[in-house]
Amino acid sequence: MKFSTSFFHATLAILSTTVSACDFWALVPFDELPGETQVAAMDLGYTNDTWNSWKANPIEFIAFHDLIGDTDTFEPHTGDTFETPIGTYTRNRTSEEILGALAVLDLYDAEAESPGVCWDFFVNHYDGYSWAELGDHMNPFGDRLAALATALGWTEEMWDAETFDGAVPEAECKLWTELKPDERWALRKFGWFAKSWFETECDPRCPKSDACPNN
Repeated sequence: MKFSTSFFHATLAILSTTVSACDFWALVPFDELPGETQVAAMDLGYTNDTWNSWKANPIEFIAFHDLIGDTDTFEPHTGDTFETPIGTYTRNRTSEEILGALAVLDLYDAEAESPGVCWDFFVNHYDGYSWAELGDHMNPFGDRLAALATALGWTEEMWDAETFDGAVPEAECKLWTELKPDERWALRKFGWFAKSWFETECDPRCPKSDACPNN
């Protein structure tokens, strides 16, 4: 597929203003974070244990648009709750406070073309999107999210399941080294890489195995 020059430059702009700055603090141990950055992390519900692990804080399962609520009016939206595979996330900060914390963590830039891309790509991995939303959005590299999910074996029924006791694709339950090349390719397009995948607990719906010993 050939892309127009304007699309190519727009993609470069997104990458240079957002993705290139994303995920910086996530690689720094919690107790080594600067004071302001550590406070911002705690404002988002992180602790030493959940910061130093991937997908250990329920907030990471919430899409950017749900996390901040209505940015046009900055309605507080405090008290909203979301069920996730690892527990309940309750929003106890206003939209403005959440955006401020994300900005300190280099996960939000109000001037960026896509202000939420850092959170959705590197932290949420689009888990908080519905299947319909996947069909309407692309990752920062122009890949259709629904096509990537399908390549990993997801169906609409599995993706939109309201409970966390059904089936999931086999890819979700494999070690990184066990993944097929096309599965690794799709996961990278969702913002995963070998280290983050290795250090993340398996989906609770996966059967117990060498890859998922805690299930």
